[in-house]
Amino acid sequence: MVLLPILIALLALAPADTLETSAHADAPNPPTLTITTGTAETLSVTGVAGGSSDTRMPGGNAILWGLHLDESGDKPCDLELFWWRQDTSSRTQGLFKTTFRLCGDKTSSNGFVGVGYSNDYVVWGSNGVPTGNPHVLAPSVFLAAHGARACLNRRGDRIKGVRLFGSTVNQDDAGEVRRDPGLKRDFERTNCNTWKTIRKCDDGDVMVGVDIHHSDGEIHGLAPKCASVTVRTVMSASSNG
Repeated sequence: MVLLPILIALLALAPADTLETSAHADAPNPPTLTITTGTAETLSVTGVAGGSSDTRMPGGNAILWGLHLDESGDKPCDLELFWWRQDTSSRTQGLFKTTFRLCGDKTSSNGFVGVGYSNDYVVWGSNGVPTGNPHVLAPSVFLAAHGARACLNRRGDRIKGVRLFGSTVNQDDAGEVRRDPGLKRDFERTNCNTWKTIRKCDDGDVMVGVDIHHSDGEIHGLAPKCASVTVRTVMSASSNG
């Protein structure tokens, strides 16, 4: 019992920071969410196939959520595709776009469609990408296109409308892709006459690319490229290494 007063005295003299537990010093960083995609598979064309075909597929686990198709002289010739990525820091790597232009930049507010996004509220940023986070439904829940349908004019050689079918990614933290009919969106121009065959990815897959079919300076077909999705929660190393 003689040692007890000595121990109490020593603890009183010890610096406060030496009393912190090692568990606090080695506390792990918050977990991070990563979303990766598998090997892409190309579907058949919605619209009309033929002529030339060009692919837009950014790679690096990019997922499609919207597009913008504009015209020049009644010809659909300017296509922008909108994507997102989820990086290993659990931050969205910004919205970004890729382009396919047959007639120069004809971008306007017309001809835009985004999964779960109202065309009435499009606000374009200086980089030509809608502002805000329209691809995010809730924290750690993301929106993705899983199918497309083209509307053609009466002659059947020009796209005059596009419908995108939407899914959620990681709804309820379930780590899966879920189809949601309420996320379907479309646009159509005055000469939209016939909605062509729907092209949808397999269950659990999303659009990661598009083959663009065109001829004579106008776009007449889109072929979705689909891939599976894997959602992982990664525990980071401790802040002290």
